[in-house]
Amino acid sequence: MKKLRFTVNNPLGIHARPAAKIAQCCVDFKSAVTIECDGRKASGDNVLGIMALKALPGSLLEITAEGEDEEAAIAAIERVLNEKMAPKNRPALKMAFFGTKNYDRLFFSELT
Repeated sequence: MKKLRFTVNNPLGIHARPAAKIAQCCVDFKSAVTIECDGRKASGDNVLGIMALKALPGSLLEITAEGEDEEAAIAAIERVLNEKMAPKNRPALKMAFFGTKNYDRLFFSELT
């Protein structure tokens, strides 16, 4: 059994796109991959399960691979996490709102 610990550094956490990349990577291996975050577990090849982990920025993922190609699986997953989860330096998008509701302001203020 091989283990990998990874701290989520993407400012959006693990959302649909990174979850799909991780799951697609895990499908290519015979080893059983399990991802754990804050007491929740998911199978590595299950996109919805990975998203259900609710891994936010700073969350610690504990990834376990068990099987005949476990070393290759962990190495590939680590590559995907480092490439796809790295924060990208993009220019900030600035928006102006006119006539918003209170709930709109609350939602968009969390994004800044």
